[in-house]
Amino acid sequence: AGVAWSLRKVAFPVALKLLIAYKDREGHVGVPTRHVEQGFALGEWLREKRSAFRRGKLKPDWRAQLERAEVIWDPLSHASALAFTRALKMLQAYRDREGHVEVPQRHIEQGFGLGQWLCEKRSACRRGMLDADRQAQLKRAGVVWDQRPRTCYSASAFDRALELLLAHRDREGHVEVQLTHVEQGFALGRWLYKQRRAYRCGKLNTDRQAHLERAGVIWDPRSFAFNRALKLLMAYKDREGHIKVPWKHVEQGFSVGKWLYTQRCACRRGTLDAGRKSQLEEA
Repeated sequence: AGVAWSLRKVAFPVALKLLIAYKDREGHVGVPTRHVEQGFALGEWLREKRSAFRRGKLKPDWRAQLERAEVIWDPLSHASALAFTRALKMLQAYRDREGHVEVPQRHIEQGFGLGQWLCEKRSACRRGMLDADRQAQLKRAGVVWDQRPRTCYSASAFDRALELLLAHRDREGHVEVQLTHVEQGFALGRWLYKQRRAYRCGKLNTDRQAHLERAGVIWDPRSFAFNRALKLLMAYKDREGHIKVPWKHVEQGFSVGKWLYTQRCACRRGTLDAGRKSQLEEA
């Protein structure tokens, strides 16, 4: 490459020819800043022309010639727009294949972290930093943005999760989903835990609360489980005449013996709730 010529000593037409030569060879004019073309610091020259354009000091004729050569004045914004368009096409491909745009955060589409990208767009929406045009494009792709200020969520995500919860109920006969349970590739147990936490914090949408209650969700599963176990203990007592339940005894599929042993251990440690202790003593 040799020593780069002084930028001031090279006439604009000569530099432009070198730029066009670069374009013909590389297919673009995104010249790296340090690139030297035939001994000329072409990258630095193009950087200076962009700087002059931003300051309003670039000659109109030079600007026109550079634009005909397809120079982009703000390459970072242009690259960002291209990246967004590419990611959006992948999101649409995912939607066409899966029937929804609820992309798992770790999902990779064609080597691209689509789930993480969509997560970042939702985060930008919550912070009020998502460009209105991009927000509209995502909406057209199927992403549903909440109407509340600076908050976004996908209504279809809740509907899909609710369908999976109902499928679990129909198959298992209950909606007491284990925290680690995955239903058809979806972390249903973790999702239900988050809905209960939102309920306890007073942040669960009333419509969603009604849907979940109709599905049979109990907001305090621990109290529900205790009451269910207590009923089984009472059934054992009514049948056997006592509550000296063997440790390995199972009542209607539930290990009443182990459960009662656990309650006794909790009582000895002083960790058994007073109300529950009273209920067991009355039994």
